[in-house]
Amino acid sequence: MTVTEAPPGAGTAGGERPRIDPRLRARRIAVKRQEGRRRLRWAVVLGVLVALAAAVVFLARSPLLAIDDVTVSGVVYADAGAIDEVVDDAVGESLLTIDTGALAERFEAIPWVKRAEVRRAWPPGIVVDLSERRPLAAYYAPDRRYRVIDSDGVVLATVDGNPIDLVGIGGIGPAVAPGDTVPEAYRGAAAVIAAFPDELRARVAAVGLDDDGNLTLALAPAGEVLLGPPDEVRAKLVAVLTLLRGVDPASVGRLDVRVPDKPVLTTTPS
Repeated sequence: MTVTEAPPGAGTAGGERPRIDPRLRARRIAVKRQEGRRRLRWAVVLGVLVALAAAVVFLARSPLLAIDDVTVSGVVYADAGAIDEVVDDAVGESLLTIDTGALAERFEAIPWVKRAEVRRAWPPGIVVDLSERRPLAAYYAPDRRYRVIDSDGVVLATVDGNPIDLVGIGGIGPAVAPGDTVPEAYRGAAAVIAAFPDELRARVAAVGLDDDGNLTLALAPAGEVLLGPPDEVRAKLVAVLTLLRGVDPASVGRLDVRVPDKPVLTTTPS
């Protein structure tokens, strides 16, 4: 048996290699170019991000953005030493990275400060607008000092003498530290006092508070008002004003508005 080897290139016409369709070749070249452009774009984006990060780090540490001025407005009663402590900690920090929210919280932790708004300013500095709590009432505590409270029942300060320009809450109350909040019964009394219209505030000499949270108003020059618990406050105060306007202040004995739609007034000879 004789085996004859096929010459190279056998099986194709004229022994030539198969040709690639020009359209397919062009497509492959286009795909490779697109992949190259895509890799280039990502490289450029990555380079920009790295440059930005480096710039941020540089600026954050740059003395050009170090806070050298903190302006605080709205301070009347708040402790100047406590304000200065927060301010001193902010000076030297980077204007770019300082946490203004955390800084506002530190100001609001000061007893007299109700709300703090902190914003950045240029040249590098911080502007702080404070809204202080307003002293509303005072009561005597077992440590022989008076607690000054606001309408939310937050203790603003302790004082040795009786602050006669504030509405007094009778009896002996808890020795709460400045910045803390008084118990619920005293918060209720504060809310009622805050609702006094000016006409009634001028007549109230003191506010009594019993163990159950019931309120009594001692009037000047005479008389008392039984308010009961600190609910239906508006209706009760309207009833008080309506009845007091029709009688001689010196003849008022007892006014019971614990049921505001059925008030009872007892008068005495002037």
